[in-house]
Amino acid sequence: MGDGSGSRWSRAEWVQQYDLLGKIGEGTYGLVFLARTKTPSPSKSIAIKKFKQSKDGDGVSPTAIREIMLLREITHENVVKLVNVHINHADMSLYLAFDYAEHDLYVMGEGEEHGVVKIADFGLARIYQAPLKPLSDNGVVVTIWYRAPELLLGAKHYTSAVDMWAVGCIFAELLTLKPLFQGAEVKATSNPFQLDQLDKIFKVLGHPTLEKWPSLASLPHWQQDVQHIQGHKYDNTGLYNVVHLSTKSPAYDLLSKMLEYDPRKRITAAQALEHE
Repeated sequence: MGDGSGSRWSRAEWVQQYDLLGKIGEGTYGLVFLARTKTPSPSKSIAIKKFKQSKDGDGVSPTAIREIMLLREITHENVVKLVNVHINHADMSLYLAFDYAEHDLYVMGEGEEHGVVKIADFGLARIYQAPLKPLSDNGVVVTIWYRAPELLLGAKHYTSAVDMWAVGCIFAELLTLKPLFQGAEVKATSNPFQLDQLDKIFKVLGHPTLEKWPSLASLPHWQQDVQHIQGHKYDNTGLYNVVHLSTKSPAYDLLSKMLEYDPRKRITAAQALEHE
């Protein structure tokens, strides 16, 4: 297969149900291979994710366990389907088989599902619980381009508003075919403060203010980084400069409400589903 594991794959009994076509991706979690099922007919494309072992080398990574648990709980037409879970007992490596998705954020399905938007890659997902519990002890959860400003400014608790900001970023990406806030992440620190990502957001949406976002003053990095954040001014800002929709259109209104700075004012999922 090109990663040195081809001979081990070929000896695994579960592999015989697939035609393996080659490696199509690689990341911090491991490798992704494209395959097709041999039965039933007609065959369909499958993405097989091979996880790296945990950093301690003593079992399956927490990321893999979390992704399996979440995807087995979710059955939805807009979520990529976990088809199977396989273990190669020769080296105790873990493989997840999914309906093939060309992209992590959205995919165009085959056959009857052609044109259906699907969400994939739940490795960083967490279960939302009430009362809220801090999740930042294990690092910031959200991928940086889709990370809500309250997290970038040091908020410790995750709410559903974090997801709605990410949905807004994806919505804009579907409209423009490129990431809306494509900041450069500084990975050498566990600090959630990422100045370049905030700068990308502020250049589009303008500077947040206490009048529009009263709880802004309580966020640690808003208070601490006066020179770079509060002292910087942005000119000619506006979402309409990037997403070319009529400002009076329902789509623009929905997107604007998803990208509301104040998480308490940000539109909820239920409200978004009711939006015209």
